[in-house]
Amino acid sequence: MDVLRRFLAVIAAVWLTISAASAAEKIPSISTYQEQCMTLEAGGDYAGAEKIYTQALVDYPTYTAFLVGRGETYLHLGVPKKAAIDFNRALALDDRCGMAVLGQATMYALAGQMRQAGQKFAEAHKILGESPNFYLRRGQYYYQGMADFPHALADLDKAIAAASDEQKPYIYVRKLSMGYAYVTKYDKSHADAVREAALWLLQQEKVPAELKAKVHVLLADLYKNVYKDYREGFRETEKALPLAGDNAALQAEIFQVQYELLHHLNMTRAEHKALQASLRRSGKLGSSEEYH
Repeated sequence: MDVLRRFLAVIAAVWLTISAASAAEKIPSISTYQEQCMTLEAGGDYAGAEKIYTQALVDYPTYTAFLVGRGETYLHLGVPKKAAIDFNRALALDDRCGMAVLGQATMYALAGQMRQAGQKFAEAHKILGESPNFYLRRGQYYYQGMADFPHALADLDKAIAAASDEQKPYIYVRKLSMGYAYVTKYDKSHADAVREAALWLLQQEKVPAELKAKVHVLLADLYKNVYKDYREGFRETEKALPLAGDNAALQAEIFQVQYELLHHLNMTRAEHKALQASLRRSGKLGSSEEYH
């Protein structure tokens, strides 16, 4: 009987070991979680990213990058109180977590609390140093929060200088977007400079296709809202479509700009039908009745 008990105990121990090993194997790696979140965030699916971050924190509860990442998604989702909790948790684990401080700075800036935002940006700078992420965020703060276009552009130039070759095109596009916003809101005399910068970026071989599509959309908006050259704007949207790939959100943005341009062109019935056919073919952009 004792032999049988010992045998059963050994079998149970082995089974538990195998079960534990099997469970461990099912836990995604940190890099897998990061890739999933980056993909969702790039597509604007912050709700989806928040769910992945939450699951990641179940498996890696002390990994500060996941806390900061989820805090950032909460800011995008308009839930700053939850964002503050995650940033504070990250700092409790690592009081020199610069990205958490940067998150707090962004949170204050979005709330219009510019003095507190400035203090947090200064604190983040001491920790992060010459970080492209830091300069990107502070550039947005200068532009959107302080309407300080020269300092904003200077920070984006610093971000470009500090960025890797892979990061640079994305920062250039951010700078272009900022330049476009400034032109449309404050000073149209800089429109040619923005257009030339966009055309230069499109000529660079290492710029990803989807990013080039966004540049074409920006040019289309520039032609529509500043130059009032609706035909040239429409040509830019046609260039953008093949580069958008399967990105439904980007396709929707392109079709919306096309619709606005065709409206300005007093589009014919045939042009309207062509647009509707394109919308139906996409399958992901909703009913074409919206565009009647």
